[in-house]
Amino acid sequence: MSAGKINAQATVSAFAARQKAAPVPSTDVCHRLHEPRPELGHHHPRPSVKRKYVQLEAWNDFHNKKRRNVKNPAAANVTGNLATNLQTRELGTDHHNGHFNPLLEGTPANSRALSPQSDAEESSEVKPRSDSDILKFSETATSTDRQLSTFVPTEENVVEQTSTAWTISLREGDALSLVGQYVVWIRKGAISILGATLHQSFKTYRVFAPSTHSLPSIRPLQNPFGPGYQNTVIAISNCSSGLRLLGQASPKLRRLWNQDTFGRGCTNSKRTFQYLGRNSDDTYKRPLRIFETLSDWQALITALVTSTHARPNKTMLVCGPKGSGKSTFSKMLINALLTNPQKQSDTKQSSREDPVVAFLDVDPGQPEFSPPGEISLIQLLRCNLGPSFTHPAAFGDGVHLVRAHHIGSISPKDDPQHYLRCVLDLIHHYKQMLLQHPSSPLIVNTAGWIQGTGLELLEDFIGCISPTDLIYTSTQGPSEVVETISKAATKAHTTLHFLASQSVEVASRNATDLRIMQTMSYFHLDEPENGNLRWNAMPIDAMVPLSVHYAGPNQAVYGVMLQGHELDPECIAQVLEGCIVGLVIVENNAALGKLSERQHSHASLSEEVSDDHDDNVSLPSDPNDLNLMSTSSRENPHHARNYNHNPPLPRTLDHIPYIPSSSSVTAPLLPAYTCSVGQALVDSIDPNTQTLNLITPVPSSTLNALHDQRKKIVLVRGNLETPTWAYKEDLYVQMSRRKRIAVEGLYAGLAETWSKEDTRKWAEGRRWVSVAEKGRTNKVRRARMDLGRK
Repeated sequence: MSAGKINAQATVSAFAARQKAAPVPSTDVCHRLHEPRPELGHHHPRPSVKRKYVQLEAWNDFHNKKRRNVKNPAAANVTGNLATNLQTRELGTDHHNGHFNPLLEGTPANSRALSPQSDAEESSEVKPRSDSDILKFSETATSTDRQLSTFVPTEENVVEQTSTAWTISLREGDALSLVGQYVVWIRKGAISILGATLHQSFKTYRVFAPSTHSLPSIRPLQNPFGPGYQNTVIAISNCSSGLRLLGQASPKLRRLWNQDTFGRGCTNSKRTFQYLGRNSDDTYKRPLRIFETLSDWQALITALVTSTHARPNKTMLVCGPKGSGKSTFSKMLINALLTNPQKQSDTKQSSREDPVVAFLDVDPGQPEFSPPGEISLIQLLRCNLGPSFTHPAAFGDGVHLVRAHHIGSISPKDDPQHYLRCVLDLIHHYKQMLLQHPSSPLIVNTAGWIQGTGLELLEDFIGCISPTDLIYTSTQGPSEVVETISKAATKAHTTLHFLASQSVEVASRNATDLRIMQTMSYFHLDEPENGNLRWNAMPIDAMVPLSVHYAGPNQAVYGVMLQGHELDPECIAQVLEGCIVGLVIVENNAALGKLSERQHSHASLSEEVSDDHDDNVSLPSDPNDLNLMSTSSRENPHHARNYNHNPPLPRTLDHIPYIPSSSSVTAPLLPAYTCSVGQALVDSIDPNTQTLNLITPVPSSTLNALHDQRKKIVLVRGNLETPTWAYKEDLYVQMSRRKRIAVEGLYAGLAETWSKEDTRKWAEGRRWVSVAEKGRTNKVRRARMDLGRK
């Protein structure tokens, strides 16, 4: 989308009129609403604006093959801000095992195996794979019946087994592959998994092995602390995280795990994991594959871990093309650094201290420990044994968020200068982190944008960070990139390593699908339990929002900001509702710049702003100049003090405070004085109580504590993808419930099929949803509404 003025006709969505309710009193400025929610409605006239739609076709009974090619189904058109007319067709969806049961882990989902290198790759041009393509893949794909495990269960090597646990003995040469979610405990010996070396201890480790990624292989190792090679005994038990239940709310999260066989009399019917000897053992017949570490990868990881002992605070930057395995290599390297036995046994002092690794993730498309649109510095004390959507936030034990910045986009190309300022600020905080953890190495995972301006950014990274090691995950060029990074590495006195890429064999989820899965996973996070992540499978519509005042004596939100856009202030409410915003904390008023100049410039702007802009973004020739732009105030407290008394922010007719633009677009806040604490989905805006109702996993106690510390909270609306998945979650849950009730005979006479009329009834009165009927021309007649009129 252009960085210029947002076209109001393509950006607006709002709630349908609902009955009003009294506000809920609370002593906190941020508090959870009690059900039912306040019914909302705007009372001020607004500019005439129109909706855009995302087509959603009605579901039918797809177990009946005669109905697989139903013509002219009803369609529910789901609206969204800033959305294009994406068509997410649901025809052909298989509802088998789609029963809703909140007591169970959930319904597995169909998918194809995806090699892990695309875990964090993104492409803004890739459209999401339709749900019908995802769920019908297993019916059409052909798969080689490859071997997945060399371990074969027998009476001799199966020590104990129950309906929820499995204890086995592994011998030299065994390799074990499981699909699903499980907890592993090494009772005797040692194993390797995803680069980690796990030894006999009282610790347990969570492993997430979905079918969308290559399955991790568990292999026994010779214990360096034991007498030679002995059998390794491991106990594998159920992992009840609630993540599986999210499949009820989206087909993209279905058939990811092992088959659900509850109530079918099988000995392993209650397990959240499944042993797979070959592909043919998989009930869904998915073309699964195991993760195989290339020899040059393993050799380099071993060399880097060994060299880290001599120089603990090494900096290793991983870069390469999209889909080449950057995230996977970074994950394996981190796991090796955290669990390497030599590091733990070098000295008596090091054996008493847990190793710490700093992870700088600057890929906003699909970051490892945050939702898309964020870059972060993470302090890791435990290994990572799952894809990114299984840990979408730095919550829980062993993962500590040092600092994060909200980019507001899935690519740095929207504002490369602001992106580089954010990266430099994170590097500054890593240097401060070294004061407490002087032996902590730094792993930097970069984005896959290595052409044009992206290559300039990568060159600047190398010059600013001066890494000790630079790992490029490709041996096939491009030549321009290889030449550029080679010169930059020589200039920075950096050792350059080239690795072969990990090729993608099959993929059921593309980069856009994985971003949606990660975003869904983030917004469904619940409070951790015993330091482990948990998920709440309740649809977004049914969640109790967090109510935050934007005006009045309990004002907690300092203002809202449309980053990179220029828009009529009276359209701000419509642009925010139903979209994702960043929760940005202003630590110093210097982050706002000269607000008076912003207001003066905003008042003199013309009513219309051209959408034309230059795509060839240029960066400063010297990255140090850019660093000074972001840190000059931090180094000069007198300079920062000049902005401590800013005038109050302007407000809309609904009294929503907003940060005005200083030019044709709203410039981002300075990262040296701001940080991100997460993201929120703006559920609604209530002008009666002057509150913003937010859906966010960030605890209300965190926001209240920031308010008590007189920190300013700004909601930043950038260019993140419209969360159309949130508008459809309740529909999928209702379908799953209908299927379960009909199949189990809980309600006599209830049809198992979800009909066109059911879709119409569901869509009536829904937010951002209207119903259209396909005509003979097979075109959807969209009903547009002028939301600004009474």
